[in-house]
Amino acid sequence: MKWITRVPLSIKEAQNKICNIEDSAWKDSEIKGYKMAVQTSEYAGIKQRWLIIESKIRKQADLEKIIKQVEKQLESAKAKLCKLSKQKYACMADAETAIKKLSDSWKYHQITEIKFQEKPVKATKKDLKELGQIQTKM
Repeated sequence: MKWITRVPLSIKEAQNKICNIEDSAWKDSEIKGYKMAVQTSEYAGIKQRWLIIESKIRKQADLEKIIKQVEKQLESAKAKLCKLSKQKYACMADAETAIKKLSDSWKYHQITEIKFQEKPVKATKKDLKELGQIQTKM
């Protein structure tokens, strides 16, 4: 039986086929701004022929959308990183965990260089008083 359907990109094999098309496989279409490539597949045990169609206009629009998403996430990332850098942590491991969690939450960016700076904690009169009480109770 012959039939035509759109292969959803949620299928891993479809993603792989689209990503691995060689430049020589693309052929210009009769319609200006479009090109096509034919790929064979044996998906779900059924031999298939897939026709992949690419539109220059759609591709450009998708790229512009991704650029906007990257820029938007960069601004958000800077703000979150600034907020994170102002927080106080009990130890470097806690700070490193927080940084890794933040970096892992980003789709387009990652933290590649981390610098730690220890800041001495100034003891307040209350802290000294409590310390003195603890020492006298011993």
